[in-house]
Amino acid sequence: WYREGTTSALAQAEVEYKDFILFYPNMEESAEAQEKVCMIHYRQMEKPDRDSTHALRAEEECRQLLVQFPNSKYAPRAQQLLRNIQE
Repeated sequence: WYREGTTSALAQAEVEYKDFILFYPNMEESAEAQEKVCMIHYRQMEKPDRDSTHALRAEEECRQLLVQFPNSKYAPRAQQLLRNIQE
């Protein structure tokens, strides 16, 4: 679903990733799933003068990655995305 990239496919991918994190919170792949959720919203961010829903969700999901998986290999990328979002 993630690779398809359409709005409905990304929504489905987010649900699948969240379910995976819920059922397997201690697996390394859960950090990757959380990073994908962050990227789903990051990729959907519109221009700054439009609705900021996806920017807020991307920020929230990246923060969740840093809180839940601070030592994962995806944490540095999440920190960079967080800086990009806040700009």
